[in-house]
Amino acid sequence: MGGSIRLGSLLGFEIKLDLSWFLVLCLTTWSLASGVFPAVYHFNTVMSWALGFAAAILLFVSVLIHELSHALVARQHGIEVTGITLFLFGGVAQLKDEPPSPRSEFLIAGVGPLTSMALGVATLGLSLWLPLHGMLRPAAAVLNYLGIVNIALAVFNLVPGFPLDGGRLLRSTIWHFTGSLREATRWASMFGQGFGYLMIGYGVFRVVVHEFSGLWMVFVGWFLSSAAQSAYQQLLLQRALCGVPVSDLMTNDVPQVDGDMRIPEFVTGYVLQHDYSTYPVLRHGEFMGVVSIEDVRHLDRAVWGVTCVGALAHQPDEERMVAHNQDAWYALKQMVEYDAPRLLVINEGRLQGIVSRDAIMRLVQMEARPGLAR
Repeated sequence: MGGSIRLGSLLGFEIKLDLSWFLVLCLTTWSLASGVFPAVYHFNTVMSWALGFAAAILLFVSVLIHELSHALVARQHGIEVTGITLFLFGGVAQLKDEPPSPRSEFLIAGVGPLTSMALGVATLGLSLWLPLHGMLRPAAAVLNYLGIVNIALAVFNLVPGFPLDGGRLLRSTIWHFTGSLREATRWASMFGQGFGYLMIGYGVFRVVVHEFSGLWMVFVGWFLSSAAQSAYQQLLLQRALCGVPVSDLMTNDVPQVDGDMRIPEFVTGYVLQHDYSTYPVLRHGEFMGVVSIEDVRHLDRAVWGVTCVGALAHQPDEERMVAHNQDAWYALKQMVEYDAPRLLVINEGRLQGIVSRDAIMRLVQMEARPGLAR
């Protein structure tokens, strides 16, 4: 997913809209306005486009409700949900950790298709009821579309291919009988990749017979197979890093700047000698904060000679720090989320060192070598 827009918070969950979703909005509106509504219901052009846009927005609401159901059940099982993002292929509730048990996994995964099916049946039933009571046909047309799409969404999500909800249901079942989350993820990932390849093959066949809508199936199949493979690799990565404190991976060889140092000395002795964008500042051994290259650039060069580095020091953002007893998996997730190549390692308010993404990945590579794993 690319850039995203924060829409706000709902039921305590941050809601984001990935920029790719606007493609779905345009395609859905166009397909309904130029096809379904004028062909089936004989609405005029203005009405068709208005209803197409309304249906696309309500589809967004339906997917959001689907993901909210996942998030709410996950919260009930003690799993922190960092947010919900809607994107090109639907949506995702971002769970901070794996479910603690097969039962939790089953319930979290299963509630999504159940919610979509309930929405589908309700809106489809309402669409059949409205015209019988003299209500407007446009409302019935939109509800009929939403009913069909939500039921289709529920059925598609039950396909036993990871990371679809059906794949997670399959994973929970295998996990229950084998007792191994890793083995369950491996099998569910294989099913997910297989289903993705089937979609790609069928999509290519449709393109060959000049049905170019098959290109969309190729795209979705590629996405599913890639996501399934990535999910298994992420689990292996998590297993390799969980339990390894960042204090084991940090470096103490960090360029530390004396807070009484003048700016010209700092520039020539540190900025031009090292490949860091931010430096820790200490005075008499006490951690004062950090100073960045940008801080120096924004300072008038005329006062460099009379300004101490300590005057520019400021406390680093929370996302740029990690406690010394946190594990490497937590640190890596923080680095990825905030695009930080390294984090300051803090112990009781004192700087202990710096842990970098490179150091974590070296551990992963070592774990992957036969005979060297922990």
